Amino acid sequence: MPRDARAAYDARVQLPLSGKVIVIIGGTTGLGLSAAKAFIAAGARVVVVGRNPDSVAGAEVVLGGKALAFAGDATHAETAERAIGEAAAAFGGFHGLYHVAGGSGRKFGDGPLHELTEEGSGDEASSASGQGAESGAGAPVEEGESH
Repeated sequence: MPRDARAAYDARVQLPLSGKVIVIIGGTTGLGLSAAKAFIAAGARVVVVGRNPDSVAGAEVVLGGKALAFAGDATHAETAERAIGEAAAAFGGFHGLYHVAGGSGRKFGDGPLHELTEEGSGDEASSASGQGAESGAGAPVEEGESH
């Protein structure tokens, strides 16, 4: 398709995630970075968080102006809270959290994300993977809430 035709087509078609802001904990490498690219391609803006400062810098370059990246530890609930706040401040809202850092911890008796608590998430899960997938669960977000 010629470049002019593609631009005209893009202007007429609403992408499925247009206007949405997604936070990705573990979004600076691997599956999380791939998801960030896909979300951006679908029209979203993203905030990605990773532990390694070099990976954070690389993600910023790869994702461009539709993304914000910062270093943070997924084992700390305040990391998700900060990411949500950064999303609201930078992009005017927050619509979803995709948490792909670390392991699920299920082999330690944990269950679905909505049932996890700080006490029941198990330090075992965090130490087994170096980070805990349960940690973002503590971020205060109500169903249907948009920041």
